[in-house]
Amino acid sequence: MTYLIIALTAIVSYLIGSVNFSILLSKMLSGKDIRESGSGNAGATNMLRTYGKKMGVITLLLDVLKGIVVILLSRFVKNIAGTDEIYPVISYIAGVCVILGHNFPLYFGFKGGKGVATSLGVVLMLDWCCNSGYGSNKVCIARFNLGRCNVHSYRNR
Repeated sequence: MTYLIIALTAIVSYLIGSVNFSILLSKMLSGKDIRESGSGNAGATNMLRTYGKKMGVITLLLDVLKGIVVILLSRFVKNIAGTDEIYPVISYIAGVCVILGHNFPLYFGFKGGKGVATSLGVVLMLDWCCNSGYGSNKVCIARFNLGRCNVHSYRNR
């Protein structure tokens, strides 16, 4: 029974991930596929470059929401199953499957985005440290320090 629950959650997660919002929004806006313009990638950055900030932000939020919804779905399934043993496994499998669905969408010829925004939604839901201010500050400080090091080493050449 546990394997059936995990398999069904993986399939549903993949199918949710296969809904590529950048392709859908671009077809609604102009009738064109986003993969035919800009960088050729089906993602929020290409939507930003091609259709502007508003569409880029909407696509980013919807892609992040995909990852969040799938992890919440896995928590719901864990509560229905009534066991804590499968929760970490089922959540990680669901997270990987939603990202695979975004990268290789069933509905769009297995050619999708890079999965960055969807991965962000998954990571924010799985790792509480990244979701807290403490984790965010560590990432920002590390990026700032790396940027300073790169600029400093570049200037000294």
